[in-house]
Amino acid sequence: ADRVHEDAKADFLAELTLMKSIPPHPNIIKMYGSCTAHDPYLMILEFACHGDLKKYLQDQRMERNYANAAFSAYGVRPVTDATTAQLPLGVINQGYTESVNERYVTMSKGGLLTSRTLLSFALQIGHGLEHLADTK
Repeated sequence: ADRVHEDAKADFLAELTLMKSIPPHPNIIKMYGSCTAHDPYLMILEFACHGDLKKYLQDQRMERNYANAAFSAYGVRPVTDATTAQLPLGVINQGYTESVNERYVTMSKGGLLTSRTLLSFALQIGHGLEHLADTK
C-alpha cells in the first residue's frame, strides 16, 4: 500500500511539473495553483463544466444515436451498405465551408452532437496539440 501511495505521489508530481511548464493556451486546461506542502497534494485546475472530453463523448454516445441525429439535423440517411455511403454534414454545405475557421462552435439547440460540433472539437484539440508541440 505504501509503494502504491508513493508511486501515485510521484506520478502526481510529474504531472504537476508538466502542467507548470505549459504556457497558457485557450485550448488547454489551465492550472491555477498547487499545494504539495503536506498530504493530500492538491492541484487547482480550470473548471470544465462537462468534465474531461473523453468521458463527455462517451456519455453522449450512450445517450444519442448519431445516425438519427444526422438525419434529423441534415436529412442524411443512415448508411445501410457500402454502396450507399454518404458524407456526414456534406462537404458542399455552405455553412460548413464558411465557418470552418471559427474558434468554437456551440451545441445545437437540441443538445445533439452534430458533425459540425465534432469538427470544432477536433480543431480545438489540434490547436492545443500544436501549442504543446511548439513548446516542447
